[in-house]
Amino acid sequence: MSDAATTDVAAPPSPVGAQTLDELTRRLVALRAWAGDPSYAEIARTIGADRSAGTRPNRTAPGKVTIYDCFRLGRRRVDIELLVDIVGALGAEPHMSEWRQAHRAILLGRAAARLVRVYDHLPPTTDPFVGRADELRLLGETEQVSLIVGMPGVGKTELALHAAHGEAAGYDACFYVNLRGYSVEHQPADPAAVLESLLRQLDVTPSVIHGATLMRRSALLAEVATRLRLLLVIDNAREADQVLPLLPGGSARVLITSRRALALPDAQQVNLAPLSAAHSLELLSVASGTELPPDPATRRLVDLCGHLPLHLRVVAAHLANTPTWSMQDQVRRLESTPPERAVRAALDASYAGLQPAEQRLLRLLALHPGHDVSTQAAAALADVDVAEARRLIDGLVHEHLLEHEHGMHRLHDVIRAYATALGVEKDPRSDQVAALERLLTHYRRWTACAVRHIRPDEITAPESDEIDGPELFGVEAARRWLVAECENVVATAWEAGMLGFVDELAVLADILQAWLEADVRFGEMETLYRAMTESSSAVHQRDGARHLGRVFDMTGRLDDALRWSQKAVELDPDGDDIASRNQLGNILLRHGRVEEASESFELALDVARRTGNRFREGRGLGNLSSVSTFLGQLELAESQLREAMEISATEGDLENVSITATNLSGVLTTVSRYDEAVEALQQSIDIDQQLGLRLQVPGSMRRMAFIRAQQGHTDDALTLLGAAIDSSTALGLPVCVGESLTIRGEIHLGAGAPSVAQTDFRRALRIGEETGSTWVILDATMGLAHVCLHRGESDEARPLFAAALEKARTTGAPEMIERARAGLAACGPPEA
Repeated sequence: MSDAATTDVAAPPSPVGAQTLDELTRRLVALRAWAGDPSYAEIARTIGADRSAGTRPNRTAPGKVTIYDCFRLGRRRVDIELLVDIVGALGAEPHMSEWRQAHRAILLGRAAARLVRVYDHLPPTTDPFVGRADELRLLGETEQVSLIVGMPGVGKTELALHAAHGEAAGYDACFYVNLRGYSVEHQPADPAAVLESLLRQLDVTPSVIHGATLMRRSALLAEVATRLRLLLVIDNAREADQVLPLLPGGSARVLITSRRALALPDAQQVNLAPLSAAHSLELLSVASGTELPPDPATRRLVDLCGHLPLHLRVVAAHLANTPTWSMQDQVRRLESTPPERAVRAALDASYAGLQPAEQRLLRLLALHPGHDVSTQAAAALADVDVAEARRLIDGLVHEHLLEHEHGMHRLHDVIRAYATALGVEKDPRSDQVAALERLLTHYRRWTACAVRHIRPDEITAPESDEIDGPELFGVEAARRWLVAECENVVATAWEAGMLGFVDELAVLADILQAWLEADVRFGEMETLYRAMTESSSAVHQRDGARHLGRVFDMTGRLDDALRWSQKAVELDPDGDDIASRNQLGNILLRHGRVEEASESFELALDVARRTGNRFREGRGLGNLSSVSTFLGQLELAESQLREAMEISATEGDLENVSITATNLSGVLTTVSRYDEAVEALQQSIDIDQQLGLRLQVPGSMRRMAFIRAQQGHTDDALTLLGAAIDSSTALGLPVCVGESLTIRGEIHLGAGAPSVAQTDFRRALRIGEETGSTWVILDATMGLAHVCLHRGESDEARPLFAAALEKARTTGAPEMIERARAGLAACGPPEA
């Protein structure tokens, strides 16, 4: 089994760590050179012979052109079965599983790198823990950054956790994260994603995190560290660049583990060597529950384990389970394997002592795309009931092949790589795919159950998808499950898409959407929908593109929103996808392209009426009313909104009833029918509360504030606007923040506070320019112009009104054009 950090020049080039298909191809080219540059025809003949001999059943022999194509750069997809066959033909058969897993990690790509969980507690330590007193003393001599360096299995993580548990009482919060720096099958964790998870748990508002660069997120962590004493354990780091952004500075304590020395300024480095012979014997004795004499056979056994704690524990478990074996029997078992495979020999000894069902579960657990595996998920992988899964897991834990904590289980990286290799050797790929399909079904059912507890209106899963277990009884239990399993669910969904289960991926994405929106998890939403756009199904590509457009719309990335929404329409050549055209219309409207938006809405409405889709007709009428409002056709807008509300109420589309009621309140406010406006808005608020539509709340508060301001209740309006701004910020809705700021600026200006108003308008303008929101830019620009007029600075106001007029003309909205013209007229002629 090769290691990414190996320096053995005789070892074949490793695929571990390749980030792209081109990089993987370059390593394949290097592997061919390592094998003596056999011709493509020779490689094809070798694979053909293997396949015809039954080594690779049910596969036809490839031609030399097909082999050549595998060594060509610039491909979007790779035949993974052919790739691993080439690796075997080039003389690297023991490493075929590494190439398969590296290819899998690349397919997961940045999505996998973004899927990382930071634990808000320290995992438990493993007993017994011996022979590290000197290292613990060294770690206790610093209060800031320590780097523990050593080879795989030497006990770096255990040492870090023992030190952290000993110091934890002096800190306000403790966190643990595995950066997966040397994982064969997972991409190293993206430090930006690590910071997102960490900052969320430190109560930094999601919108501030989501829109922040890596550098800004790192600065946010440093700011928190000035208020709280933090302790971080950062496990399995590969590069300094992966770690540096995660160092809070100040009084924070950070313990890092890595297989190599990292260039970390001012970090204390502790080099961890294998245990001494005496301590190895002590660990073997205590872990096996047997007092072992320091005789030659025992000393030979610990030598064969390399004095590595991980391997000693595995062998200790085997000793405990084979009391009739002599020490010479144990030694002969390990000696039967060549020295360069001593690591695998120790694991082989323990694996051989497992029941067949336990062996199979170990291999299947390595397929799980996440870090932690619940007992229920393990049962799904193995296709057994939960009680049997628990029994099998207990056997693996007893053999020190599986770590466990609070009902969740994880494989050490070394053991995962070992189990992965075994799976490739012993399990048909079809069996592995079937196990992953069962895992996907498990997560779909449990996710549906959890979301149904939180949002009962969103899920209408069949009765067969009901979960009988007590784990998800109640809203809080459901929410805890979703938070704990979110990364696993999204990673499994992405993997499903890569395996071709695009229908299942789409269903799971649809189930998760409501909760992800409510919990402001835009990163996970983006990951799911990008997986859909990578599928081979044009329908799922279209739906993924449309959903991505919505995500970017909500997060204020309007140019990206427009690009993906246009892509969704392009993927619908027949023009029958009403949802995509409505989505595009809404994005065009945000860009101020009113005429194009109107055309898109009308096409969608026409399809809805032609096909008798009353649900979409209600949505389409509501969208079209926005165009009528912008064009100043308020009677038409009111009529369209009331008709849309009636249709949507009949169809049971309460969300659209809420949206249309909110928009109706705006129209009624414009014509000074304030009581009716309040009534419509209150109807919307009641529905939002009923459905748990958190993202709608800031808009409702903003509109209520505007009504109160029009009625002369300035203090109430300002209070509501402050709440709307805070809520929009927390939910990651920058456009809504900008809209609220422009209204607040107008109120301050009307109250005779131009400086305060100017601050709001400038902030709103900055948001408008960052997001591309035409309407926020327009309102903020005219607001700044009115501030100048209020101060008698006509020359400063004139170019601002002129800029607003130019932008208003691009929208075609008469009210905006008239406001800009009136402002210019108020400025008077320029001075000669």
